[in-house]
Amino acid sequence: MSIAELPPPYTDIASPDAGGVPVINCRVCQSLINLDGKLHQHVVKCTVCNEATLLSVSDIRVLCLSPPPHHPPPAPSIPPRQTIL
Repeated sequence: MSIAELPPPYTDIASPDAGGVPVINCRVCQSLINLDGKLHQHVVKCTVCNEATLLSVSDIRVLCLSPPPHHPPPAPSIPPRQTIL
């Protein structure tokens, strides 16, 4: 497995060092629900459709708010020089 194929490092959702905001998709309208400060609750209310969504640890993910690291574009491949005899 190459470095490019490795999964991202594990971050604990409850950790303040997680580097993002914990979110879950609403079970009714699929909009994102911010769970910041609500991880102790069993259900959360969607601000879009006002329906309750159960919190399941397997459904919670961390939304990274920082921009992705900048990777310079790959250098163009230049064909080798041809010698004319």
